[in-house]
Parts: sequence; C-alpha cells; structure tokens
Amino acid sequence: MFGILSITTYLTSLQAQHPRKRLLWTLISGFTLFLGGISWEGFGVFLSIILVVEFWRFFTSETEESLGLYLLWVLTFVPSLYLASATYRNGHGFATHLFAFMLVPPVILLGLRALRHFLMLKVEKLRAHARTFALGLTLTSAAIALGYVWIQLDSFASTAVPLNQSQVMQSVDELKPPTYNYWVVLYGNTFSLASFGLIIAIIYHWKKVGSAFIIPLVLFTLTTFFREFLDNLCGAPFSNMLFCITLVYITIVWIWSARRINFHPKNELTAIAFAAWFLFWMTLARDANRYEFFASVSIAFFTAVLIQIFCDAISKKTLKLPIPQKLLTIGVSVTILTLLMFWNPTGAYIKRSIFPTRHIRQNVPTNTSLTKVYQWMKAELSYTAVVAADWVYGSQLNVLAGVRTITDQDHYILHWIHLYNQHVRFASSEREALEFLKTHSATHILLTKKDSKAFLHKLLSDAFVPIYPTTNFTESEVKIWEIRYPPDIQINPKYLTMEPEK
Repeated sequence: MFGILSITTYLTSLQAQHPRKRLLWTLISGFTLFLGGISWEGFGVFLSIILVVEFWRFFTSETEESLGLYLLWVLTFVPSLYLASATYRNGHGFATHLFAFMLVPPVILLGLRALRHFLMLKVEKLRAHARTFALGLTLTSAAIALGYVWIQLDSFASTAVPLNQSQVMQSVDELKPPTYNYWVVLYGNTFSLASFGLIIAIIYHWKKVGSAFIIPLVLFTLTTFFREFLDNLCGAPFSNMLFCITLVYITIVWIWSARRINFHPKNELTAIAFAAWFLFWMTLARDANRYEFFASVSIAFFTAVLIQIFCDAISKKTLKLPIPQKLLTIGVSVTILTLLMFWNPTGAYIKRSIFPTRHIRQNVPTNTSLTKVYQWMKAELSYTAVVAADWVYGSQLNVLAGVRTITDQDHYILHWIHLYNQHVRFASSEREALEFLKTHSATHILLTKKDSKAFLHKLLSDAFVPIYPTTNFTESEVKIWEIRYPPDIQINPKYLTMEPEK
C-alpha cells in the first residue's frame, strides 16, 4: 500500500496544474516514503521507481523545472528516516548498506540537478548541451556508485552468502525461483499479456524510438517467465548471463531513447514509472518468488493498457458502424477479460484461483488432521503452553491453537530453527532433546508424518507422555506429547546461541 501510494501521489504531483495541489501531493508522497522506509528495509525499490522517472525528466529536459519541489520532497523523508531509525545510521546484516541505497541516491540526483542548473546559469554555452551535460554527470555518478559496490563486495558477500546458503533459507519456498506453472497458477496468462502490453505501450507512446525496446524486452520476458525452459535448453549459467546482458541492453536503450526523444506524449511519466515497476520487481522475482506479489500491480497495469490500446484500434476501424464507441469498448474489454478469466488456453485464472482464495480467506490448514489438532489445543491447553514443532507450523499454532512456540515463520533468530532440527528432530539422544526443550521452556511437542525420520518417533521414556490422539496414537498423522522433565535435566545456554560458531 505504501509503495503504491508513494508512486501514484508523486506522479499526481507532477501532473497537477495548481501550485498548492502540487505542493500537497509532493508532501504526501514524501511522507508515505518515510512510512514505507521506516517499516521495511526493501522499500528502496519503490523509491528507485520514482528516481527512474526523475532521471528521465533530467535526461530529456533542457532546463530545470520544479527543483524546489524536488528539494522539499527529499527533505520530507531523507533526514527523518536518518534520525528516526538507527538502522539507517548503522545498519547490520542485509541493512548494512541501507543508508547508501535508500538515502544517498535521491540526494545525489538533487545535487546533479542543482549543479546543472547553477552551471547553466553561469555558462551560457552549456545551455545548448543540457542533455549531454546531464548524461555526463549521471554516468560519472554511476561510475562512482559502481566503485563503491566493488569496494564493498566482500561486505555484501559476508552477509548474503552465509545466510542464503543456510539450511533454513534454502528450505524457504518463497526464496526459490518461480517456474512457468507458478506464474500460470498465480496470474493465468495475464503475465504474458502484460509483457506484450509493455512493449506495445512503449511503441504506442514513442513510435520509432520505442521500437528499439522490442528485442531487449522480449529477451527479458524469455529469461524471466520462461527461465526453466531456457535453463534446461542452454544451462543456468548461460540463462543468467543472458538475463544480465538483457538488463544492460535495456539500460543502454533507455539512455539512448532519452537522447533521441524530442516530444512528451500524454501520460509519459506514468508509463515510465510502471515500466520501471515491472522490470525492477520482475528482476527480483526471477530468483525469489516472494517478490511476485509486488510485481502484480504492474502486471494489472500493462494488461489494462493493452486492452485499452486494442479497443482504441478497433474503434478507429469501426467508426462507420452504427455502434456507440463506449459500448464497443466495453464489449471488447468484457470479452477479453472473460477469455482471460475462464478460457483454459489463456490460463483460466478464475478457475485456478478459487481454491487458494478460499484457503487464504478461511485461514485454516488444508490438512484436516492439523485442523482438529489446533481445535483440540485451543480447548485443552493453557495459553501459557509452549509447543515445540517445525517452524512452518508456528504461526498457525500461535493464531489457531492459541499456544506459544519456539520458532515460527516470523522468527528473527534463524539459528534457533537450525538448532531445533539438530537437537530435537534429529537428536543423538533423548537427553539432548530434553535439554534443548527445557532450555526453551517447551511443555509439549508436536510431530507430523513429515517428521517420520525424526529421533522422537522411536521408543521414548516416561518423560514424553502421549496425549493426542487418545486412540490409535501409533498410526496417527499428527502426534502430541506432553513433556515431564526428569530432575537431572538442566538448562544449557548453548541451545540459546543466536548464530553459528565461527
């Protein structure tokens, strides 16, 4: 929500004609960026979309316009984020370079714009080469930024590599590359239409200059949505290399287009913003499917753009027919959307989305055995009970069963998930498991058939008392034991370590 608001309010401010309205929308955009930045360290991607729009204006303009408003926008969120959050001052982990990537770019662009404006006022010869000068300043800044990244490369690797290669992170499905079927299940074939809509929109707005984007955007689509087929055909290294070349290709064409364009069509900045939205979030989603959620807005946008352009083309071809143009447009739109929603060759999005929609809204597990377990816990166990279980069940145990857990999906100490697997699920002895559980104040333990190879499925002592189910316990799909610790079991601080030993 903050991402959508920050971008749309900024675009509104650029299009507003009344000075007061433009000032108001600028302040709203800046404040929304502050709220987004204070809530999530990845919010810089949304900021980058706005900066793409501003760099486009910087490249294609001959004079500086609304520099004061841009300064106000920067002052709205940059100092406040720096002062309000220690993460921006001295971040750690993935947030180590948050200051450099979230707060520095808008300030650098402000400096570039102010420098060009000042020099153009002082040096008359520069006014005839405003675009060239803007490009030169930007490329110089980009070279410095790449130098910073190169110098800090070891720092990036020291935080990202160990975490990404950990057993926990590799088991998280949201961090795995999406397959073609994954995209189809989520969006039908709307993502294909959006890719086509992006290309058509660029050609529609910028004519021959826009046609230069056809090849790189087609390659982007192939290396993103059809990545698994390309990996199988040519190998993952070639696919990744082609994707990187495509990104460089798109950047070069974008800069070349900014140099060539001498007109500004209606809604130009909106098209640029959502094109950047599509490319940025799809680039991230290509390697981690969790980011496709953010890309959905741009998919909807360019699908709508494609339908609109198609309707306009049909309207021009059927001007002589005795059919009202609005009725024709509505009919075409409804037909296309109906095919997308219900026709199998186009993905049948509605049919595919019924089950996940119902499941998400009901907020209950599809496994009926687990549902019964949660209901039993809610009725029989105290809210102070601590149930040890695989971390994937953590949130459901918290919300549906009303009990506490050791780890869950939102647990910030990832190493404890590894410790639970090592010392409970695959413990070398019962004593080891009991010590870990007592250290974490566990009162019960839950195992499912997924844990069929776990140590605790073997014969246990009286410390583990079977309490659910009361009948046919051995064959049950889900089992719960109450833990009664022997007097000689003591708390061991080694089970509370927050990161692996170096």
